[in-house]
Amino acid sequence: MGMIAQTGSAYMTVGVTIERYLVVCWPLKARSICTNGRAKAAVAFFAVLAVVYNIPRFFEFTLKEASRLILACKLEDAVI
Repeated sequence: MGMIAQTGSAYMTVGVTIERYLVVCWPLKARSICTNGRAKAAVAFFAVLAVVYNIPRFFEFTLKEASRLILACKLEDAVI
């Protein structure tokens, strides 16, 4: 989950950067381009993209029972 949040944070930073670029370079067009609906769609798109990008990471870990109450995570040897 941490990697998804980190990836999503990077994508959101890129999105804000693009929005600021549009507002500074084309202030009159930015009013019609940068709307609340498009911002919500961009946030949803970046969230889905972050999850899809990190799906292979879910297959790198396995849960093994170490005792009754403790679960240990083990990183499998991934072939890259």
